[in-house]
Amino acid sequence: MAKTDDGEFQRVNGFERPFDTLQLLSWIMFSFMVFSFFLVVMPLEEDKSRLIAITIVYALLLLAVVLLAARTSALNPVDRTIDEKLQATPRDVPTGDLLYCSYCKCKVHKRSKHCRLCNKCIRNFDHHCKWLNNCVGSVNYPPFFMLICITFLFTLLHSVWSFVIWKRLWDERSSKAYFYESLQYFRGSSHTGLLVLVFISFVAAAIACILLLQLVLFHIYLQYTGMSTYDYILSRRDKKTRQKNLREAKNKIVPVSEKSNQIPKIQEVEETSWDLAEMQAAENQAKGYELPTERNRGSGLEGEGNRRQSLPAKLSPTVASEEETARDEEESQAASNLPKEKKLGKLRPLPVKLAN
Repeated sequence: MAKTDDGEFQRVNGFERPFDTLQLLSWIMFSFMVFSFFLVVMPLEEDKSRLIAITIVYALLLLAVVLLAARTSALNPVDRTIDEKLQATPRDVPTGDLLYCSYCKCKVHKRSKHCRLCNKCIRNFDHHCKWLNNCVGSVNYPPFFMLICITFLFTLLHSVWSFVIWKRLWDERSSKAYFYESLQYFRGSSHTGLLVLVFISFVAAAIACILLLQLVLFHIYLQYTGMSTYDYILSRRDKKTRQKNLREAKNKIVPVSEKSNQIPKIQEVEETSWDLAEMQAAENQAKGYELPTERNRGSGLEGEGNRRQSLPAKLSPTVASEEETARDEEESQAASNLPKEKKLGKLRPLPVKLAN
């Protein structure tokens, strides 16, 4: 266990305490899968040649998983400027590629990130793997990627063959004849117990296989796009922030359709003006006055009971001038529509007096 100049804890690799809960869980699950496969699944195989072939392949994959996991956890992915305790700028690194870390109190590479769990800056930081209890950077990323690929093949073989054996156990005809009469190893064991044990081994391997497949495809995508896991998380966070800001901006903007509904149309303006005129007429009528209209201008009503006595209207100068202007326009228009003869009248010859 290493300590900084301030006396704080700094993790060197994944085998240092405190161990992570997921790291301990991975050790337990991996041990259960290995023991269940060698002690339960493989002894139930009837074909000896197939048993030997599957055992060899499974053992090689198991060895590769253990070695790669140990190497990935044991490597220290710290930025070498911290590892070498260089407070000054290294000679072989351009000055523009360095940034100052306030936690480590030294200059580090611009692609480095300080991990709070390990309390150190990681060169080309990808992510902190809790299953390995170590950070993944440029130093241990290649063995990490090989580890997840080999572990996927390992769990795939385990889940497939466990399902095959479980299917045989489910078949009552072959199970009673073979497992209770031929194998001395399982004599005295219950048929239901074997079914449950093999099924649990299959489910554990299948879940791990699906998760590892997703992880392998994800890192293939990251390598294709040239991003790290940390860059991907930041891009997703920025995308969600932009979408949130865009939704808030859209909620503040009034649509054009609503704005157009707020603008009064010409027809609405005309109707409003006529409504004002009717209101003025109703107000004058309430005061005892009546404006001359087409309805009461003529004497179309008969009888004294049906005829209303209209008082002289009190018109404002504005209303009177508007009515006079309208009347003059009507008379001028009517005069312009008359024939020319009616306008001038018939020309009569003037009497001519002849001189005597």
